Amino acid sequence: MRTLLAAAVAGLFGASPATAAVIDFNAIAGPTFPSPVIEDGFTLTSSGPVFIHGVMTGSSAFIAGAISSSVSLEITRAALFTLDQLVIGRHSSPQDSFAPVGPVTVAGFSGATLLATDVFAIPFGLFTTHVSSNLSGVGVDRLVVSFTSSSLVVQGVDDLVLSNFVPAPEPASAALLLAGVLGLVGRRRG
Repeated sequence: MRTLLAAAVAGLFGASPATAAVIDFNAIAGPTFPSPVIEDGFTLTSSGPVFIHGVMTGSSAFIAGAISSSVSLEITRAALFTLDQLVIGRHSSPQDSFAPVGPVTVAGFSGATLLATDVFAIPFGLFTTHVSSNLSGVGVDRLVVSFTSSSLVVQGVDDLVLSNFVPAPEPASAALLLAGVLGLVGRRRG
Protein backbone atom coordinates (compact mmCIF):
# COMPACT_ATOMS: atom_id res chain seq x y z
CA MET A 1 0.00 0.00 0.00
CA ARG A 2 2.87 2.39 0.76
CA THR A 3 4.35 1.68 -2.65
CA LEU A 4 1.00 2.47 -4.28
CA LEU A 5 0.70 5.69 -2.28
CA ALA A 6 4.27 6.75 -3.14
CA ALA A 7 3.71 6.03 -6.84
CA ALA A 8 0.45 7.97 -6.84
CA VAL A 9 2.02 10.99 -5.12
CA ALA A 10 5.03 10.91 -7.47
CA GLY A 11 2.70 10.76 -10.48
CA LEU A 12 0.51 13.48 -9.02
CA PHE A 13 3.34 15.95 -8.78
CA GLY A 14 4.99 15.06 -12.08
CA ALA A 15 7.99 13.44 -10.42
CA SER A 16 8.57 10.98 -13.22
CA PRO A 17 12.10 11.27 -14.52
CA ALA A 18 12.59 13.17 -17.75
CA THR A 19 15.47 11.69 -19.67
CA ALA A 20 17.66 14.11 -21.59
CA ALA A 21 19.56 13.72 -24.82
CA VAL A 22 22.50 15.91 -25.77
CA ILE A 23 22.81 16.66 -29.47
CA ASP A 24 26.56 17.24 -29.71
CA PHE A 25 27.22 16.40 -33.37
CA ASN A 26 30.23 14.29 -32.31
CA ALA A 27 29.21 11.30 -34.44
CA ILE A 28 29.23 13.36 -37.66
CA ALA A 29 32.50 13.03 -39.52
CA GLY A 30 32.31 16.37 -41.34
CA PRO A 31 33.53 18.67 -42.70
CA THR A 32 30.10 19.11 -44.33
CA PHE A 33 26.79 18.26 -42.74
CA PRO A 34 25.22 15.22 -44.49
CA SER A 35 21.59 16.29 -44.06
CA PRO A 36 19.50 14.53 -42.73
CA VAL A 37 21.25 12.93 -39.76
CA ILE A 38 19.80 10.82 -36.95
CA GLU A 39 21.30 11.47 -33.50
CA ASP A 40 19.86 10.13 -30.21
CA GLY A 41 16.50 9.47 -31.87
CA PHE A 42 16.21 12.99 -33.32
CA THR A 43 16.29 13.80 -37.04
CA LEU A 44 18.55 16.76 -37.86
CA THR A 45 18.03 18.52 -41.20
CA SER A 46 19.81 21.59 -42.56
CA SER A 47 18.15 24.14 -44.87
CA GLY A 48 21.44 25.19 -46.42
CA PRO A 49 25.20 24.73 -46.43
CA VAL A 50 26.66 24.13 -42.98
CA PHE A 51 29.86 22.58 -41.76
CA ILE A 52 31.11 20.56 -38.84
CA HIS A 53 33.97 22.08 -36.90
CA GLY A 54 35.70 21.01 -33.69
CA VAL A 55 38.00 23.92 -32.94
CA MET A 56 35.38 26.40 -31.79
CA THR A 57 33.90 24.65 -28.77
CA GLY A 58 36.58 22.14 -27.86
CA SER A 59 34.26 19.23 -28.64
CA SER A 60 35.09 16.85 -31.43
CA ALA A 61 32.32 18.20 -33.68
CA PHE A 62 30.29 21.35 -34.11
CA ILE A 63 27.63 22.66 -36.45
CA ALA A 64 27.77 26.26 -37.63
CA GLY A 65 25.77 28.48 -39.91
CA ALA A 66 27.81 28.69 -43.07
CA ILE A 67 28.62 31.75 -45.11
CA SER A 68 25.02 32.44 -45.96
CA SER A 69 22.50 34.92 -44.64
CA SER A 70 19.82 32.42 -43.71
CA VAL A 71 20.56 28.87 -42.65
CA SER A 72 18.47 26.82 -40.28
CA LEU A 73 18.79 23.51 -38.50
CA GLU A 74 15.56 21.57 -37.97
CA ILE A 75 15.37 19.02 -35.15
CA THR A 76 12.37 16.68 -35.15
CA ARG A 77 11.09 13.65 -33.27
CA ALA A 78 7.70 11.92 -33.16
CA ALA A 79 7.49 12.09 -29.34
CA LEU A 80 7.23 15.49 -27.67
CA PHE A 81 10.38 17.03 -26.18
CA THR A 82 11.57 20.30 -24.64
CA LEU A 83 14.68 22.43 -25.10
CA ASP A 84 16.55 22.84 -21.81
CA GLN A 85 19.76 24.55 -22.93
CA LEU A 86 22.27 24.90 -25.75
CA VAL A 87 25.73 26.26 -26.45
CA ILE A 88 25.82 29.05 -29.02
CA GLY A 89 28.48 31.39 -30.24
CA ARG A 90 30.22 32.95 -33.18
CA HIS A 91 33.46 32.46 -34.98
CA SER A 92 35.28 35.01 -37.09
CA SER A 93 38.75 35.99 -38.12
CA PRO A 94 40.53 38.28 -35.61
CA GLN A 95 40.00 41.40 -37.72
CA ASP A 96 36.26 40.69 -37.89
CA SER A 97 35.73 39.67 -34.28
CA PHE A 98 33.61 42.76 -33.55
CA ALA A 99 31.58 42.66 -36.76
CA PRO A 100 27.85 42.94 -36.02
CA VAL A 101 25.91 39.71 -36.15
CA GLY A 102 22.27 38.93 -35.52
CA PRO A 103 20.90 36.62 -32.84
CA VAL A 104 20.29 32.88 -33.04
CA THR A 105 16.56 32.16 -32.93
CA VAL A 106 15.06 28.85 -31.78
CA ALA A 107 11.39 28.28 -32.60
CA GLY A 108 9.38 25.36 -31.20
CA PHE A 109 6.46 23.80 -33.08
CA SER A 110 3.79 21.19 -32.54
CA GLY A 111 2.84 20.14 -36.04
CA ALA A 112 2.60 23.41 -37.99
CA THR A 113 1.70 25.51 -34.93
CA LEU A 114 4.39 27.79 -33.49
CA LEU A 115 4.28 27.39 -29.69
CA ALA A 116 7.22 29.49 -28.45
CA THR A 117 10.45 31.17 -29.52
CA ASP A 118 13.75 31.87 -27.76
CA VAL A 119 16.11 34.51 -29.14
CA PHE A 120 19.75 34.37 -28.03
CA ALA A 121 22.21 37.23 -28.46
CA ILE A 122 25.70 36.11 -29.44
CA PRO A 123 28.62 37.32 -27.30
CA PHE A 124 31.78 38.40 -29.17
CA GLY A 125 33.99 35.41 -29.91
CA LEU A 126 32.62 33.23 -27.13
CA PHE A 127 30.70 29.99 -27.05
CA THR A 128 28.52 29.99 -23.98
CA THR A 129 25.69 27.93 -22.52
CA HIS A 130 22.27 29.53 -22.73
CA VAL A 131 19.26 28.22 -20.80
CA SER A 132 15.97 28.19 -22.64
CA SER A 133 13.33 30.46 -21.17
CA ASN A 134 10.28 30.46 -23.45
CA LEU A 135 10.72 26.90 -24.74
CA SER A 136 11.57 25.32 -21.38
CA GLY A 137 8.75 22.99 -20.37
CA VAL A 138 6.92 23.40 -23.70
CA GLY A 139 6.29 20.10 -25.49
CA VAL A 140 7.32 20.35 -29.14
CA ASP A 141 7.89 17.87 -31.94
CA ARG A 142 10.05 20.23 -34.01
CA LEU A 143 12.68 22.87 -33.24
CA VAL A 144 14.04 25.24 -35.87
CA VAL A 145 17.37 26.90 -35.04
CA SER A 146 17.89 29.91 -37.34
CA PHE A 147 21.28 31.51 -37.93
CA THR A 148 21.92 34.99 -39.32
CA SER A 149 25.51 34.68 -40.43
CA SER A 150 27.42 36.91 -42.81
CA SER A 151 30.49 36.51 -44.99
CA LEU A 152 32.65 37.68 -42.07
CA VAL A 153 31.14 35.86 -39.10
CA VAL A 154 29.59 32.44 -38.71
CA GLN A 155 27.33 31.38 -35.88
CA GLY A 156 27.21 27.99 -34.29
CA VAL A 157 25.25 25.76 -31.99
CA ASP A 158 26.39 22.73 -30.03
CA ASP A 159 25.34 20.56 -27.08
CA LEU A 160 21.58 21.03 -27.33
CA VAL A 161 20.02 19.43 -24.24
CA LEU A 162 16.59 18.04 -25.14
CA SER A 163 14.35 16.32 -22.58
CA ASN A 164 11.28 14.15 -22.93
CA PHE A 165 8.19 16.26 -22.36
CA VAL A 166 6.38 15.34 -19.13
CA PRO A 167 3.07 17.20 -18.98
CA ALA A 168 1.94 18.54 -15.63
CA PRO A 169 -1.34 17.03 -14.48
CA GLU A 170 -4.48 19.10 -14.78
CA PRO A 171 -5.51 20.38 -11.30
CA ALA A 172 -8.95 18.72 -11.37
CA SER A 173 -7.46 15.36 -12.39
CA ALA A 174 -4.79 15.66 -9.72
CA ALA A 175 -7.42 16.39 -7.07
CA LEU A 176 -9.50 13.37 -8.13
CA LEU A 177 -6.46 11.11 -8.07
CA LEU A 178 -5.45 12.36 -4.63
CA ALA A 179 -9.00 11.85 -3.31
CA GLY A 180 -9.02 8.31 -4.64
CA VAL A 181 -5.67 7.46 -3.08
CA LEU A 182 -6.69 8.93 0.26
CA GLY A 183 -9.96 6.95 0.07
CA LEU A 184 -8.02 3.73 -0.52
CA VAL A 185 -5.71 4.47 2.39
CA GLY A 186 -8.66 5.30 4.66
CA ARG A 187 -10.57 2.18 3.63
CA ARG A 188 -7.56 -0.04 4.28
CA ARG A 189 -7.11 1.38 7.79
CA GLY A 190 -10.82 1.30 8.63
